[in-house]
Amino acid sequence: MNITKENLYLSKIFLELIQNHDSFKTAVQSVFPIIYADVESYKTNPNCSCKNKIEAFVNSNRDTSHAFLDKWYNENLALKINLAEIISKYIVTNVSGKIYRIPKTDEAFADLQKKMTEERWAFRAFNIIAENDSFAIYFL
Repeated sequence: MNITKENLYLSKIFLELIQNHDSFKTAVQSVFPIIYADVESYKTNPNCSCKNKIEAFVNSNRDTSHAFLDKWYNENLALKINLAEIISKYIVTNVSGKIYRIPKTDEAFADLQKKMTEERWAFRAFNIIAENDSFAIYFL
């Protein structure tokens, strides 16, 4: 396994594996009984507040969480779990502080929206400034 304990997406890996692999869910509940009920609730309702509790537990116990994941992963190599693929679902592109210029056309705006979605852009807000033949879009 090529995931370190410092990996930003460690808790996301836990959530994905709880949802998709019953053996992982059972192992988590056995090794970390303090979050047993949260794991059970999350498995049946992934939109519950227990999701945040599981993430907080994993993030505040990175050493033991990472060691557990490493051990479980190595014992279950036959499942051929692609951790890089799981992580790729959560990676975002931070565009805060950047300016993009696009022509003043509907197509250009549609292309920008598509790019924003595909690359999972992260920003708080944006300002649009009209220039002669284009829009300058400043992301905050």
